[in-house]
Amino acid sequence: MLDEIRNGKLSSRAGRIINSRFVEGKDYYRLYLEGFHFLTITNNKAASINRQIIDRMPGRCHVSEPMIAYHMPCEKLLGRSQIDKPVMIKEGMKVMFVVNDVGANRRWANGTMGTVECVGCNGDHVDSVGIRIDRDGVSSFYDVGRIKVDIHGMSNGSREIVGRMEDFPFVPAFATTIDKVQGMTLSKAAIVMEQATRPNQVYVALSRVGSLSGLILLEREILPRDVCASKKIDGFCGSIESRIRDVTYAPTTQIVNRNTINIVVNGKNHNINFAFKPSALSA
Repeated sequence: MLDEIRNGKLSSRAGRIINSRFVEGKDYYRLYLEGFHFLTITNNKAASINRQIIDRMPGRCHVSEPMIAYHMPCEKLLGRSQIDKPVMIKEGMKVMFVVNDVGANRRWANGTMGTVECVGCNGDHVDSVGIRIDRDGVSSFYDVGRIKVDIHGMSNGSREIVGRMEDFPFVPAFATTIDKVQGMTLSKAAIVMEQATRPNQVYVALSRVGSLSGLILLEREILPRDVCASKKIDGFCGSIESRIRDVTYAPTTQIVNRNTINIVVNGKNHNINFAFKPSALSA
């Protein structure tokens, strides 16, 4: 079933099976308490769900504003980070780190999930946040402070570092976009259906869950128009098929680098080159 969706097809049988997981209503807080992680197409939808859940959680909500200082005129900002917006922080909140830890111990990476256990404040100012990360059966607690990030922009017609920003390196993560969970395995996932904006998004979302019983659909059912495959992957697969159509012996393959695969067919080497984002294959 997942194979046909990955190839951009949704048969009536597959549609019936998957859409049997559709749930009417959208009490996000109740579903969060049941252990569901929400997957969305857009950042705006994820932010809305996160806000609704945080608002219903018990305890004080702290809001951390980024500290931004410009040291030269800026005509246009470039590559703004997710951490350039106010961050809501509450004990018990799920978070996702959005930048790599540059320290010697590499305590977390972009995409690492954690849970807020305590918030250190000086008045209304948040100084540090205690976050627990459970990874590979090991639970670790870290006192996380603000990090400094360069702000890039156009100044006098050229790209420059126009300032610096200090903020916490994480965002709320009860809900995340599908792109951010590639490579993860979730025990329970609620896919909030919107119009897919990129190929294979629906496939990536469905393949994050280990079993159908851990999946629910919200907002609406999956439609055939939501399922589309990457033309680059289709072309890549087609090029392989055309080269091994008359194989006498089973071909062997070797990954040369991220853009090249070497296939040995009938004793001859064939290098197949392709170019697409790694995220397209990470599912």
